[in-house]
Amino acid sequence: MDVVSFCKKHGLKLYVEYDETRLAEINKIFSTSCIQGVYEDDELNYWAGAYYWKELKNLCEAKKYFRIASKNHNFALYNLAEIHREENNYGEAKYLCGIGIARGFTMMYTCLGYLYFREGDYDAALRNLYIALTNNKKCIDITSLILGYIYEAQGDDEKAIIYYQMAADNGSKSATNLIGRIHHAIGNDELAEEFFTRAATKYDDIEGVLNLGLLSYERCNTKDTKKYWLEVIEKKGIDYLVKIDPEYVTMLGQIYFEEDDKIAAQKYWEIAAKYNNENAKSNLAFLRKQTGLTSFAKKN
Repeated sequence: MDVVSFCKKHGLKLYVEYDETRLAEINKIFSTSCIQGVYEDDELNYWAGAYYWKELKNLCEAKKYFRIASKNHNFALYNLAEIHREENNYGEAKYLCGIGIARGFTMMYTCLGYLYFREGDYDAALRNLYIALTNNKKCIDITSLILGYIYEAQGDDEKAIIYYQMAADNGSKSATNLIGRIHHAIGNDELAEEFFTRAATKYDDIEGVLNLGLLSYERCNTKDTKKYWLEVIEKKGIDYLVKIDPEYVTMLGQIYFEEDDKIAAQKYWEIAAKYNNENAKSNLAFLRKQTGLTSFAKKN
């Protein structure tokens, strides 16, 4: 893995253009299984922190590297604030945003706006996000996406769509799917399908694929539902689908049952039942009474 593929994998941006020598230094971080110690170079500490955060999921080490680099590196400061936000430590995250803003790093207004949004203070969120939108074009995708969240939460679908579209036009992978979700909620399924399809094909957004499956199910097109949801499972694993909603896995089992594939039906119902889905439990009890099948694991 190199820094470019790392950023692509985790949906990150390369805000700085590096020359070949510098790029080679940074790429060494991604070619080893373990980073050896702290660097004297803030840029390398920044990327070490990013690697621990996104790839290794080690927030403690990520914070260590970002904290060291953040004295002079604004993006390290931003990511440190983001980790504290993920940990629901909003007070520390706001404090770090204040440091960044005092330095003139306008991207921090986006982070601060999102914190206020999560706290339900929409007025404060909007103030900060509009400052970011005006003064920092590099993060227009993230800023406009959060503005879309706020307007959708306030029930202003028209403004939400405007800002989601702005986010999509500036590289956001998830925004197009969110526009489809709004159209679906208000009953405009043709437009919903158009945006879900665009999200799935143009932006490779797995939630677009998921929602195409749900839309197909609502239209009683179980063949396409199965196709889309099996694609989700192939790309992201069964745990991804069941954690979004175990009922989707139960529904997939029902499709197999109606196709008279009871072994596959049992397989998916057992998975959903482990997440306490009552419909899956009921279906399993019926299936076992009808067929005498025990567990999927024993049959395989």
